[in-house]
Amino acid sequence: MPPSSHDNSQVDRSSPNYFIRKFMEPDMRGVTPSLVAHLEVNLRSRPIDWVVKFIDLEGVRAVIGGLKYVNHKPDEERKELLLDIEVEITKCIKVLLNTRWGIRETIGHPTYIHSIVYSLVCPHWQTRKFICDMLFFLCHCELPKGHEQVLKGFESLSAHRKDLGIFDGWMKDLEKTVDGRGKLGSLVGANDDFKRLGVYNAPDNHLMEYAVRISVLVNDPLNKGYNKM
Repeated sequence: MPPSSHDNSQVDRSSPNYFIRKFMEPDMRGVTPSLVAHLEVNLRSRPIDWVVKFIDLEGVRAVIGGLKYVNHKPDEERKELLLDIEVEITKCIKVLLNTRWGIRETIGHPTYIHSIVYSLVCPHWQTRKFICDMLFFLCHCELPKGHEQVLKGFESLSAHRKDLGIFDGWMKDLEKTVDGRGKLGSLVGANDDFKRLGVYNAPDNHLMEYAVRISVLVNDPLNKGYNKM
């Protein structure tokens, strides 16, 4: 069971317990983008024993729960702070999925995958790019189980948004993203997501990568005969 959420002033701030307790606080009041970024650094750089302990203490459940808290909010409530937290959480999940323990934990709890799917319609398209990578990977975990759960996540998201088809919602977001590019691939007239990349990044390159990820993720279910559009 995860640790209780009582006073954690005595907890080592670099321990798995510390991060899990923060995520378990009501309304994630103790979670900030910097805290989640610090967790991601620990997951990447600590010995594997640290990561395994984090998972054993139900850290995956805590992190996925945090993602669900953010990505189930109405768009008008997903302000900049929450969006920054969301992208940092997706980075943490991506690191966890790079371990066999994280994969086993995620595949063993289909609702975790469904919660990840909901970030496909995050207002920040760079978050959506991370999610596409993770879902494509999960599609090929423990076939056909991973693939089936990703598809069920698509269906859940579609029902939640009252879309006609399982791909409608996030394909519309792709169209908006393309429409938000600047003139001649520059930042002139670009939307905030593109401007956030900065002048030293080529927006069109990032957009092309995102479009490729979307097309691969859409085609994978179709090629396997699971088209339910």
